[in-house]
Amino acid sequence: MTKRSLFFWRATAITAFLLSILAIGRIISVVQALHISLFLPKWLALAGFFGLTALAELAFFGLTWNQKVRQFLERLGNNSLRPAGLRAAGILAATILLVGFAWSIMFSPFRGFLMNNPGGTLIVLGSQNGELKMVNTVSGAYVSDTGLPVTGHLVNSGIQWWEAWVCVMAGAILLKISRKNGSLEQSFFAALLGLAFVYKVFTYFPLINSFPYSLYWAEGGRWYYASLVASARVYGSSLPPSFIDYPLDIVNSLPYFLGAPSILAMRTWSAILLLGGTLMTAISLAWRLHFSDRWLGWVFTAAAFLFLFQESTIYPHLLLAVIIVLLFSSSEKTWAHLLSSRQPPSGSEWTGSTGTLCRP
Repeated sequence: MTKRSLFFWRATAITAFLLSILAIGRIISVVQALHISLFLPKWLALAGFFGLTALAELAFFGLTWNQKVRQFLERLGNNSLRPAGLRAAGILAATILLVGFAWSIMFSPFRGFLMNNPGGTLIVLGSQNGELKMVNTVSGAYVSDTGLPVTGHLVNSGIQWWEAWVCVMAGAILLKISRKNGSLEQSFFAALLGLAFVYKVFTYFPLINSFPYSLYWAEGGRWYYASLVASARVYGSSLPPSFIDYPLDIVNSLPYFLGAPSILAMRTWSAILLLGGTLMTAISLAWRLHFSDRWLGWVFTAAAFLFLFQESTIYPHLLLAVIIVLLFSSSEKTWAHLLSSRQPPSGSEWTGSTGTLCRP
């Protein structure tokens, strides 16, 4: 076994151990905040489970110095499934595992399990007189007078880190044995990005709802400016559009031309623009880079999507411009860029940090 592979197994084992300790500490802190006993069956069973997993992970870390264990891990990292059908099944199983984890903590009926709030409220708006004021973005219900402490309202936040780590490790092993080439470290990185990709997309889905109030400060204004583009259809008379973000208003206005859109329809269209535009930009960038390994191309696509999606202020119409450049520009066809590029006039030069054109 190489030193790199050995370091990988030891690092994953000690990380899992630390996450188990974090889960125990989180359980204890929430129990103390609620002023209840840790020795109740529910909490004692949870703390005991993570105590046992911590011991098992620490034992596995120690066993990595055993020759037989190291040989087993080496075989696990080098072998792969031969039949194409089994390889496809392994990739499918890894995908279901990673998607299932994100679904379980976002949309599962048991998402409120291990929470102080049994309704599973996901977004905290603020506090008033020591009480949480929340909106459950899954059901759209407004939650008030919960009587919960402002801090420590989620019990399973520490547990979910451990669950995510275990799912990523299991997914990495499934991806490794389902590929002819590639290391376990590469499969781990792909599984980690895959989980982050799915979870990031899922966290946006609860915002697609019919909650009657704005979810962010500019939401209503954006929709109103978009309606001005279709003012003849919406208001019965032509109104001047707003030129603050007119290209964005054009993109947002499509639902108004299809009828009288509901709040749910507008939020659905906003999600399609943001998620679809970001994903298409990432795919276009990966396509432009011409990855020889398709697997590496999809991993890069997931990483680019996460980077762009994290920058949530990138407007869809700006992403559309990037997509057009990535898909249709070519250094071999300079004539295609003549309409969009202009050279400074002869005898002139650019000077100064402001970029003003100065003639001698």
